[in-house]
Amino acid sequence: MAARLMHWLDSPDITLIDPSDRQFYQPGFTLIVSGVYQPEDVWKKQEDCIPSGVKWIKDSVAAVDPVMNQVTTTGNEKIPYDFLVLTPGVQTNWEKVEGITHDTLGAGNAHSIYDFEGAQKTWKVL
Repeated sequence: MAARLMHWLDSPDITLIDPSDRQFYQPGFTLIVSGVYQPEDVWKKQEDCIPSGVKWIKDSVAAVDPVMNQVTTTGNEKIPYDFLVLTPGVQTNWEKVEGITHDTLGAGNAHSIYDFEGAQKTWKVL
């Protein structure tokens, strides 16, 4: 989205708030499991994926205040905005499945292709 906005707007001032060091091509996890891709084929450094001119704050958004037009990060930084695009992502709660935690993926018969480490462990089992 940041790349498109940088291209579409005349004088963009875009800030990206994301805590991740890496950007994953998650559909590639299935290709790790099938042996087509190696783990290093499905990720890049986050900084290499951010368009030139976009400011990156390596943090998470903890709260949105639409009245004051600002977000608060987990580091308690208050960041004002004119327009806001939220992409909250997905949170996987492994512990919601009885007997499974993120740490036990790949042990016994508990596997997942929806996780970077889980895909690698699944490939080893297959």
